[in-house]
Amino acid sequence: NGYNYPLRMRASRLVPRVSRRLWSARPFLGRESSSYAASEDARALDAARLLLRRREEQTFRLDDSFVAQYAELRPPFGFNGLGELVYLRTYSRPVADLETGGFRSEQWHETVRRVVEGCFSLQWRHCEGVSGLGFDLKRANSEAREMFDEVFHMRFLPPGRGLWAMGTAVTEERATFAALNNCAFVSTSGLGRNPRGAADPFCFLMDAAMLGVGVGFDTKGAGTAWVALQSSTGAREPAESANIKGSGAGSGAGSGVGSGAGKPAERATREPRVHVVGDSREGWVASLRALLEAYLRPLPPYLEAKAGEAGSNSIPGVPVFDYSALRPAGSPIKGFGGTSQGCAPLRELHESLRRVLDS
Repeated sequence: NGYNYPLRMRASRLVPRVSRRLWSARPFLGRESSSYAASEDARALDAARLLLRRREEQTFRLDDSFVAQYAELRPPFGFNGLGELVYLRTYSRPVADLETGGFRSEQWHETVRRVVEGCFSLQWRHCEGVSGLGFDLKRANSEAREMFDEVFHMRFLPPGRGLWAMGTAVTEERATFAALNNCAFVSTSGLGRNPRGAADPFCFLMDAAMLGVGVGFDTKGAGTAWVALQSSTGAREPAESANIKGSGAGSGAGSGVGSGAGKPAERATREPRVHVVGDSREGWVASLRALLEAYLRPLPPYLEAKAGEAGSNSIPGVPVFDYSALRPAGSPIKGFGGTSQGCAPLRELHESLRRVLDS
């Protein structure tokens, strides 16, 4: 389609990072823009836009008549009904009920269809849009039917996160493929040298956990970052820095000595800043970053630069959170699925972190 292989690869790496922004800005991206034309990434953005447009065209669908054969079959749920209970609780997503106009829970054959179609749609886009291998639709139909039958009868199953997220708006529209992972790991070994700041590993953990991914971690960053103490008025008390300690074996681990050891906390008095929490996973994670960046040192380079230009008053103080934009408890979460718990869990997290960091 006019794009060479390296450029397609570059675009494919770009799509997961910017897919959501491009998707919401489709009208803008359709206009001529001198800024994009002048950018070295202009052709890559064009390729990414092409891939997003073709995503709708390269959506695999099983034949309705094939799936209908399984609608009346009894799935082999085991453990005297417990298996079906776990499925309905954990993996059956809400779907529109055309008869009532409301919502109902997926049935097993519908879940299997969603997962199989999501897998083959992803394969189709990869084969034709990324690798250039081509996609044999006839062969894919045969293999998809075989996969459907195997999964329906539970001769093999995808991972639990795949049962929940594959083929949904999470993967099809937002390209948030991290939601398909069962497990992840984050290291704190570079805590004091992380270019995105000492808060970054904690933000990754929260982001992944909100996608349902279990996250392991270590404490190898002990001694490489420190806490800037805060008073009730927002001023940082002149005191020896409180080093982050742990049992890891990283630089300065367990010794209390690191890049921040012995540095006094900054002294500055400012009016509390208001942080409006966005009603999304990204908004919740951004609120965590705002809170941690008020305490953890060293600051990320962009904040260090601002502090150097404008003085200590540009260093972020502890935010006052505004939760008014969050949907109320009980509201449906349409993209990822599930039901909102309101602002209470996030407020509890913020207050708990402040207690720990102020202690």
